[in-house]
Formats: sequence, structure tokens, C-alpha cells
Amino acid sequence: AEFPYEIVRNTDGFFTSRVELLDENTKLKGRNLKLQQMVMHYLSLEEENRRMKSLLSIADSLPFDTKLAQVVGVVPGSPSRVIINRGGSDGIKEDQAVVGGNSVLGRIVEINPVSSRILLITDRDSAIPIQIRRNKFRSILGGTGDLDSMVLENVPTSTEIFIGDFVETSGLGDLFPAGYPVGKVSSFILEDTSPYAMVSVEPLLELEDIRDVLVIVE
Repeated sequence: AEFPYEIVRNTDGFFTSRVELLDENTKLKGRNLKLQQMVMHYLSLEEENRRMKSLLSIADSLPFDTKLAQVVGVVPGSPSRVIINRGGSDGIKEDQAVVGGNSVLGRIVEINPVSSRILLITDRDSAIPIQIRRNKFRSILGGTGDLDSMVLENVPTSTEIFIGDFVETSGLGDLFPAGYPVGKVSSFILEDTSPYAMVSVEPLLELEDIRDVLVIVE
């Protein structure tokens, strides 16, 4: 006579236990997601800390006063123009050079009190007096609009330039300090119909990934 009631009691206990397990499983999944978020947050902080230490070490070695700034945006339709969180109220002025990761990145072209725009070295409007580090050959490095490519202008076909040669600022024009790395030669092409060689240069940094920069204020 008790058998049917015993089945009901056991079945009720089974479903109760299952509901508790499902509830506990849901809570554990939530805790696991929170832990994953915490790990990603700490990894992000660690990476940011490394970047900041690297820039600060560069700033300490520069014979100029600098301002540390963060890239906060990209000008719509112009990937080679970025926005930083420093402006006129921080002593930022137009045509100040911007460096990062031990390489020239560009110059300030527009400011307001709290932010500024940087014209990166790859922008079509960028033109930097440079020299080949190995033989001191001087030229102008122009941007192409692509973040990974620049060109040397008016290079005679007789010029001795090798793939892998480092390109640095020459100091002419008083805009960029002399001797700062800009990029390295990625191709050297001769054409029968032209007295000039086509010399391509790639930046030393992945410009689409820059987060922190130094503005040379003096």
C-alpha cells in the first residue's frame, strides 16, 4: 500500500535535487564568466603597464620635454589621422613632433583645448626630410595613405639603397629632431623609362595599433 507513495516521494526528491543542481550550475557559470572578465582585465592592465614603462623610458632618454598622450580616436574616413587626449591646455601646439616606441609617428596638425589631431607619417599630406642611416643619402619621405607604406621621392637610379636600410629623420626643416628612426626600406624598383627609382618604406610600428604617444613640446 505504501509503495505508490514511496515512488512519489522519491520522484519529488529527484526533481528537487535536479533543480538545485541546475541552479548551482547556473551560478558557477556566472562566476566563471566573471573570473574570465577579471583575467582579461588584468592582462589588459599588464599590457598597458608595459607600454607606459616603455614610453617613459624613451621620454627619460630624450633631450626634450615631452607630454604623454593616449590615442582616443581616428578621424572618420582618414585612418592615417588620429586623435589624442591632449590639447592646447596641455601645452600642445601645431607642428609639434610625435614619437612612440622609439620611432617617429607624425606631427600635430590641429588642436583644441582638450584634444589634438596627429597627421601620421603615412598620410598623403605627410612629407618628412630623411636620410638613409647607412650612407646618409637625403630625400623626402612621403605618405601614401596606406598605414603600412611610404615612398622616397626623387631617388636617382644610381643611388645605393638596399632593402632593409633604416630611414631616419635628417633634421632639415627644424620640424623633426635629427637621427630619429622612421622606417626601413621594403622595396627598390628600377624602371627603364624613368631616371628615378621607386623606393618603398614601411613604418617600424604597426600604426593601426598605437595606443600611447609622446608629443615633443620643446
